[in-house]
Amino acid sequence: TPTVTAPTPEKTAPLGNAPLKTTQLHPSEIAEIICNDSNIAELFKIAETLLGPLNPAMQNSLIWMFNYLGLKKEVILILIGYCVETNKTNPKAIEKIASDWTEKEINTLETATAEVERLNNIHTYVNDIKRIFELRQNPTSNQQKFISQWQTEGYSIPLVHLAYEKTVEQINKVSFEYINKILISWKNSGFSSPDDVRKAEEQYRNKKQSPPTTSDGFN
Repeated sequence: TPTVTAPTPEKTAPLGNAPLKTTQLHPSEIAEIICNDSNIAELFKIAETLLGPLNPAMQNSLIWMFNYLGLKKEVILILIGYCVETNKTNPKAIEKIASDWTEKEINTLETATAEVERLNNIHTYVNDIKRIFELRQNPTSNQQKFISQWQTEGYSIPLVHLAYEKTVEQINKVSFEYINKILISWKNSGFSSPDDVRKAEEQYRNKKQSPPTTSDGFN
């Protein structure tokens, strides 16, 4: 009776289930892959224009992202471009973002571009907060939670800046918790800009300064 051999399944990596990177390819293996796969060869060529000469660790990372994560070549290049802009060019940092994109099923030009825009907006918002709060180091994990919440709520940087100034004036120190309470209070009052807050403060001051009127309408 002839032996029936089961067909070998194609090497694929479904998005949303990123495999662990457990082995490192030998330089000779990498050279063979480059010779036999024009997509990998082109990926390496363009990646070098962004990163400079690729060391073995980066070469392994690119092959892993393309062959095993299943990310498209153009998506990987968008990812690398973002990492260069944000100074995250360590292979481990790039792999972490690549795994995150795989889990989120980001694998088209449109979704990759949208994700980079989202990440850039977060990066800009955090840097603006660091600048106005005069933070010399990156925010702590607890502070980052507040910053993320403020951005999600749509608090503009000028409004957060005003809340920061009010906090320093009132308690003479920077407190993310106190700033957050001010922002929530303003939101509940319908204030969405510094002008809204200042107008309300002016109305309050005018009301306090206005002398009471008698029942006949005369002071």
